[in-house]
Amino acid sequence: THTPHTHHTQYIHHTHITHTHLMATLMSCLTGTMHGFGSWFDVTFGSIPEGYRYSPVVLSTSPQYPLTHWKQALLMLNTPLHVTKGDHIEGDITLTRHKVWRRHLRIQLRYKHSGVGVCSEEASKEFLLWR
Repeated sequence: THTPHTHHTQYIHHTHITHTHLMATLMSCLTGTMHGFGSWFDVTFGSIPEGYRYSPVVLSTSPQYPLTHWKQALLMLNTPLHVTKGDHIEGDITLTRHKVWRRHLRIQLRYKHSGVGVCSEEASKEFLLWR
């Protein structure tokens, strides 16, 4: 369990949709086995002019929100990690949209596990999401 990493953007350009790169550092809150990374998105649509009584519309695929046809992604590791409370997992994730089939994504994940008694394990993995 960890605190979710949030990437905020106020305005999105079409290039952010075709190629996105994020970096994060996570700290383990528990001791146990880590099998992968969970991922979801939240989108706030439109800015509502002042004076309107309606709030912006939010689409969330977070596990804390009601289900939609959009789902979370679980990025499973090839080899689970034994983590100890306080260990750090840092890395980056790159999402690239297919040039022809726009709902297909290639996700590249690189991460490094470090902590007390850990020999700084590094790994990477590619995931193909075909929708």
